[in-house]
Amino acid sequence: MRTQPSSLWSSPAFRALWGSDTISLLGVQATALALPLAAATLGATTAQISLLTTAQATPALLLGLVAGALVDRCRRRPLLIGANLARAALLASVPVAAALGTLHLAHLYLVALGTGLAALLFVVAYQAFLPTIVPRDHLVAGNSALRASEAAAQCAGPALGGPLAQLLGAPLALGGGAVAALASALALLAIRAPEPRPDRPAATAGRGRVIGAGVRFVLADPLVRPVLRASAVGAVAGGMTTALAVVYAVRDLGVAPAALGAVVGVGGLPALPAALLAGRAIRRHGLGATLIAASALAGGAGLLLPLAGGPQPVALALLVAWRGATSVATALGGIAGFTLIQAAPPPHLQGRVQATVRVVGWGAIALGGALGGLSGEAGRAARHARARRAGGAADAARPARLADPGAARPRIVRTASSAALGRPPPVTSVVRAVWARSRTRAAGWPARRGRLRRAAVRRPAIPRGIPSAVPSSCGTAEGRH
Repeated sequence: MRTQPSSLWSSPAFRALWGSDTISLLGVQATALALPLAAATLGATTAQISLLTTAQATPALLLGLVAGALVDRCRRRPLLIGANLARAALLASVPVAAALGTLHLAHLYLVALGTGLAALLFVVAYQAFLPTIVPRDHLVAGNSALRASEAAAQCAGPALGGPLAQLLGAPLALGGGAVAALASALALLAIRAPEPRPDRPAATAGRGRVIGAGVRFVLADPLVRPVLRASAVGAVAGGMTTALAVVYAVRDLGVAPAALGAVVGVGGLPALPAALLAGRAIRRHGLGATLIAASALAGGAGLLLPLAGGPQPVALALLVAWRGATSVATALGGIAGFTLIQAAPPPHLQGRVQATVRVVGWGAIALGGALGGLSGEAGRAARHARARRAGGAADAARPARLADPGAARPRIVRTASSAALGRPPPVTSVVRAVWARSRTRAAGWPARRGRLRRAAVRRPAIPRGIPSAVPSSCGTAEGRH
């Protein structure tokens, strides 16, 4: 299959959809770090920050199938515009509440839930709308162009959003996302392509049967079903990583928000050429081989995060490598997977099939986010417990060492957290160990002095009037007397 980019870009409807999607993605990526950073400024714990990721994915899990049925029964362009306007209003409420001094963690959870619902409607309608304005043989080129714009937004957005959050604060940075969502809604007004008449189910069809039509198609299709299984497993891993990556980089590695934004931006650069070359790879190797390679690359990239320790330049380099490999895998897998799923169902089932895929994928992300938060809290508690046990053992052993001067000298023990992060031991640990060593030496000095006295050979005292039995050079004892 040979694509024709000139005929694709000559479509005003596709250009308007591409521009709207690019602006929306730029705003999403620019403010991706702002929501968890805003929660961190309010003193949220790791589990509470991770719940923001879960809250954003919860609407897809609970209302995804209903959203798919709604997309199939309504025209897609008004839904896209309404979703962008709702997202703009929700994001704009955060800086307003911060300026009034009424921003709380519950407000951020409501914003996460609302933006998650708006994103659900936008993604399902957008994925179902693309086959309507793009011919079937141009789907790979259309998905490649949209994925390329997503890769560009992933590079430019965090590079702008990180310094913006550090300069203005995380709550004010969310206002930039509101402006981008409003501009995306305005760009969609330029689409004038006619849409097919929405599907109207028969009056005798039950609501559950209408909503579940997409699920039945996905489970019965031999191509969509394995793609969905692989996507679910990858989404769980991605949800865990997303929930922990920001907290791990900022709190454990000490990365500043501006540096973290640069890491995400620079790491997303390889996704742009990967998206542009995805069509050639799919034509040469096929959809299945491309999906397998993307999954293997994503799994291997996750192994780089635990190695990001030691000096900060090394940690930043490993974070960039992780981000780059993940972005390439996401670009290749997303283009191949979306093209296959869009080409499989008939037009009247596009919304429900896309919704079914999103329900599984975003539900897996929610599960991964919850597991990531729980594992992060468990790991932090385990490190603190090990550090407390190590400190208690050192305090208990100090009186025994003072009582027994022959005991082993105390050693400077690195705490569990400093050893895990590749940092030197705390100053208090060094001072405590040096003080205990000096006390041990002072307590053992009398015993060593006693041993030296007993080992010394000295002459016995000679009483007056008793002749000495030791001969001298002057003659015998009688001659001297």
